[in-house]
Amino acid sequence: MPHLHNLPTELLIHIFSDLPISDIGSCLLTCHRFKCVIQNSCLLQYLIHTALAGVYDPLNPSGPSLPDRLLALKRWSAAWHQPDAHLQSPSRILTRKGHINEDILVRGDYLFTFDLGGRHGYRHPASYEWLDLRRPGNNWTQIQFEQNLVPLAFTHDVAQQDLFAVLFGCPETATFQLRLLSFQDGSSHPLASQPSVDIALPTKETHYIGLRACISVMGPYIIVAAGLPPECAGVDVLLVVDWRSGCVTKLRETLTRTYLTDFIVLSDDVLALVQGPGNAVELCNSQPVRHCPFRPFVFSNSHLSYHTYDSRPLV
Repeated sequence: MPHLHNLPTELLIHIFSDLPISDIGSCLLTCHRFKCVIQNSCLLQYLIHTALAGVYDPLNPSGPSLPDRLLALKRWSAAWHQPDAHLQSPSRILTRKGHINEDILVRGDYLFTFDLGGRHGYRHPASYEWLDLRRPGNNWTQIQFEQNLVPLAFTHDVAQQDLFAVLFGCPETATFQLRLLSFQDGSSHPLASQPSVDIALPTKETHYIGLRACISVMGPYIIVAAGLPPECAGVDVLLVVDWRSGCVTKLRETLTRTYLTDFIVLSDDVLALVQGPGNAVELCNSQPVRHCPFRPFVFSNSHLSYHTYDSRPLV
């Protein structure tokens, strides 16, 4: 052992780098000098962190430097040990007083519960509550709406300065409103030119029985889809709303034996539309029209494809 202490630091690093990781750990506990050599060597630290992380990364001379590799590896390891706030404690129990008729939505670090206001004829004011999952405790914040509003769909987008959009039906006026809110206090969104946008949807009933509606944020636009089943007229409408300016464009309105039940934004120019009652999936390729601000999307029928899937439960 004494003759190893007399070796230059560079030679010790070369010797240690050829050892298995478990032996490097043993050398780390041998004496103060070996500990300092291992802790201050970027190469040895990288070998140790690579082994602990289970990463195979051969040292290519033309690749990044050792300090950059080590820094990237530490960031990668920290990301695994510190995931999103809502994943840090899977056993966390959240308690709150709730209603039967409500929806739940998780967006980033926030949890939303939306009280739809009960059944028609037995309504109470609709409201939503949100919880910051990064903070301990169950400090729910509630935002309540007016008595005469019937919520049909809602969505939230963190990327658009915490935009919270809610599609309401107004039974007293038989109209629809798309409200653009800041979710924390329910006030009008600062980037929206107007607090709400009037929407024309296919219904003849003031209580909207049978109407299915869903909305989703797609960058500067909000896609609004609504449909009625065949027994109620069989009409479905697809709209796009420039929520900052308030401009509404009707992409299509169809009278068919099917009805629109849901849609998913697959990319910036592709929507997947789910048609009932057979759960047919229609893939629509949309392209932005930059020179015409009032028609942000044009659908091409030559890019439509249809697929069906069986929604019955497996036995």
